[in-house]
Amino acid sequence: MITNNVISLAEQAISTLLITNLKSTVAKDQVYISDNDEIKQPMPYVIVHAESAEEQVTPGCGLYLVSMSVIFRSHVKETSTDQRTDVVNALNNMAYTSPASALSAITGFHCHGFVPASGSMVVDGESKSYVYNINYSLYCMPR
Repeated sequence: MITNNVISLAEQAISTLLITNLKSTVAKDQVYISDNDEIKQPMPYVIVHAESAEEQVTPGCGLYLVSMSVIFRSHVKETSTDQRTDVVNALNNMAYTSPASALSAITGFHCHGFVPASGSMVVDGESKSYVYNINYSLYCMPR
């Protein structure tokens, strides 16, 4: 039960932080949580997904390592290179502006550590979109 709670809180915390960081980009107000099957507005948009949560110390300590994925999708032709670059820069900059303390300000959530893991841009030929996928590791706990 607590694992589901920490996953949900981590997704909500990252989403809240992203909404703030993306407010001057084309992806503002288009941050979705977890459900890839959800009907979304047309691209560009960002999806936040917690992939797993693993308790780090003895059972019951409450400190979890949560693997997060943030996915930015933008249409190849309808989103300009400058607009796409603005969003990618905002996503990358978020990871290097003390995100652990900003995430800890979210009610019911405390982040002890935030580790950027990887990022990659691919072209999805089926949806005719650029997909930027960033992975993070969060050391966090529900409060």
